[in-house]
Amino acid sequence: MIIDKLIDWKPFRPILESMYINRTDKGGRPENDVVMMFKMLVLQQWHGLF
Repeated sequence: MIIDKLIDWKPFRPILESMYINRTDKGGRPENDVVMMFKMLVLQQWHGLF
């Protein structure tokens, strides 16, 4: 992805994971990757898709 060439996402992972609560211990669908979800929010803002 082009966005991966513009932004180094590694520093964001510890911050995002510290804010995210994993609730799959009782079963259910596996949760999405926190960095991928953050990328989606960034792209929404860039393209005015909120």
